[in-house]
Amino acid sequence: MVGLTSSRVRGRRGVSSQSAATTDGERRATKWLTFYTYYLFAGAILLVSKAALMMTEGEGLGGFLGLGPFAIFMAAVGFGLLWREAWGWKANWVLLFLPLTIIAPLTIVAVALALTGKVLFGLTSKEALLTLYISLALNVAWAWPNYVYFRKRRYLFR
Repeated sequence: MVGLTSSRVRGRRGVSSQSAATTDGERRATKWLTFYTYYLFAGAILLVSKAALMMTEGEGLGGFLGLGPFAIFMAAVGFGLLWREAWGWKANWVLLFLPLTIIAPLTIVAVALALTGKVLFGLTSKEALLTLYISLALNVAWAWPNYVYFRKRRYLFR
């Protein structure tokens, strides 16, 4: 039986699964979501700016074609999360783990090149390997807490 304290409240998007008594808890639960969403928008703007800079420095359209689609995807995921849509929640998983799937093979290549002593991206093999390990560690450090957060907050998205 549903009591007065656990009654369902009607929000902007319909019936919420949260009770009226947990509005303070809801606000705390969505503070990270708000920060993360605006972080995605800022990241998308920075990527578009970097792509435009690459185009003006003589790299032509290749800079935009490399970074542009990812920036557009970031902005789309940001809007999906902002509007609390289920597709935004699902696309966020791709966005969280896409850098890891790109960096891991590069790390394997860097290890292979380090064994032969060749140069990668203008860096010595040891510098490239160190850079990729740091990138991998930073991406894991960013993705893991977000994985935990978004897994627990599935109820926020319809």
